[in-house]
Amino acid sequence: MDNLNVTVDWTAPDRGYSSMMKPRVKKYLTRCKRKNKNLIHTARPFRVNKKGVLHLTSKRYMKWTQPNQWKTIKCKSYSKWIKATPCKIGNRNKIFLKLKPTRKNNYSAGFSQYLNALHKNKITKSQHIEFVDTMSNIFGDNPIRNHNEDVDIFHVKDV
Repeated sequence: MDNLNVTVDWTAPDRGYSSMMKPRVKKYLTRCKRKNKNLIHTARPFRVNKKGVLHLTSKRYMKWTQPNQWKTIKCKSYSKWIKATPCKIGNRNKIFLKLKPTRKNNYSAGFSQYLNALHKNKITKSQHIEFVDTMSNIFGDNPIRNHNEDVDIFHVKDV
């Protein structure tokens, strides 16, 4: 597995956007794509109420147990691209973003989807801030993780 540790200040005015946009993050995405590792997820939980390290790891993954479509995610809509707790399924706090692996994006999944969308400006800086603020409101000081091995739509949930 390939790993990357990124220091992110989720409370900064840009909510860590500049950290996510660093060239070393782009190089990591390129390296993972070249090695056919489409799923990037968190190796350790993280918190969005302070500065911390986002530990990312990658692997090849194509066996989602619950492939979904956006309309099947039964959670409260916060915007056109964010759904979150409360949800009709499960008891953990969670946030879904309207990002899904497709052949066009080389089945990019998990944080790979999110980071690629940032670097291609499909997610703007203001949308990133909206996402981080939503995470902060939903999770508070609780640890969060992303593994994306169950549902193929990008999501984070509490530990």
